[in-house]
Amino acid sequence: MPKPNYPPEFESDVRKAMNVPEPNADAMDALREQFIARGTATLQPDPQPDSASNPFRPEKKADKMKRTNSRIFPRLAWGLSLLILAILFAFAFSSPTVVNALRRLLGYIPGIGLIDQSQTAPTIVPALDEPIIINRDDVTLTVEFAISTSDRTTIIYRHVEPPVDFTNYQPPEIYPEDRPALRLPTGEILDVVSGRHQPSGGSGIVYALDFPPLPQGVTEVTLELTRLAGLPPGLGPENWEIPIQLTLTDLADVIFPVVEYESAPTAQTPAENPPQAAPAYGASISLEKFVDLPDGYILMGGFQWTDASVQTLVLGEPIITDANGQTVVYEFADTEAFPQPGELRQYWAYKISTKNFAPPLRLSFYVQMQEQADATFQFNPGMDPQMEQRWDLNFEVPVNGRVLKVI
Repeated sequence: MPKPNYPPEFESDVRKAMNVPEPNADAMDALREQFIARGTATLQPDPQPDSASNPFRPEKKADKMKRTNSRIFPRLAWGLSLLILAILFAFAFSSPTVVNALRRLLGYIPGIGLIDQSQTAPTIVPALDEPIIINRDDVTLTVEFAISTSDRTTIIYRHVEPPVDFTNYQPPEIYPEDRPALRLPTGEILDVVSGRHQPSGGSGIVYALDFPPLPQGVTEVTLELTRLAGLPPGLGPENWEIPIQLTLTDLADVIFPVVEYESAPTAQTPAENPPQAAPAYGASISLEKFVDLPDGYILMGGFQWTDASVQTLVLGEPIITDANGQTVVYEFADTEAFPQPGELRQYWAYKISTKNFAPPLRLSFYVQMQEQADATFQFNPGMDPQMEQRWDLNFEVPVNGRVLKVI
């Protein structure tokens, strides 16, 4: 199981959070006035019945003072304690470091994605302790990961098979239904909710299956696969039954913290930082979160624009380079977020499967704008056009207020 790999600045952030700043003089004066006023009101003795009016309970003066003090000091101690706690909480939660730490309630589980740790219960969950490897007919299937949280059960498997010969393959007229399932020890069947391809790193096919959460106390299941993902019917072994033994595991042992990214401002002189033109369509790209994995990082961000007249801007794949200008290889990751209807925004996420690069990284994107257009042009190819024949046209065609050149 992966162990929590906290960001390098974690210890520094904790120390900063514990170092509560001194309050300013105005705040202390206001609190002092409230404290004195409430203390004075608290020290006022409660009205006591006159002993002369009650001849059956004559009260000595010393006893009366003793009971009055016993009421005053507990209330005074509680009031002072609550006041001190209120001061500490007020200044602690106004600290940017503490606020940022509270935002780190999201966790990331490979193959599952983002998990809200504040909403996840229980924290002890069934999970796969080590991979399960099965060989059938020259096909190696590995169940790499399995876990059941409060909202789903996810199983990730990889299969590697010899090259498939499609030369004489005849696909069936009707494809048989492919419905992966989990069978519980009671015989109950949990049908698959969704399935998705995962980055494979170039070795075989990796597939993730989501099922409903397991009932309380269930740690043994059987994964049933009609056929392997990516293989047509009749190619490769079918009707798999894979027993899976899960172990009760602390969720903290399999989850990685998600850190909200905050770019550090760099001090630049006006000569180094000349004024730039406003971006077209009010477009901007932001890195919002990252996950520090044992073997790399996951970068998550958004692309947004403000010009409501443009409904479709498409964010292209970036080129990622390090401080030395070396290209850094990456793969797509689940964004775990989708724009709302009418929201001028897209989300992106990429996984970098290495830490062997010179920081900082640079992400260079390109953006395409798509719009409806209606334009025509004519040319004469001659009476006998030939294969691979070339025409140099150099036509200028007006399109939506612009001029396109057809070369």
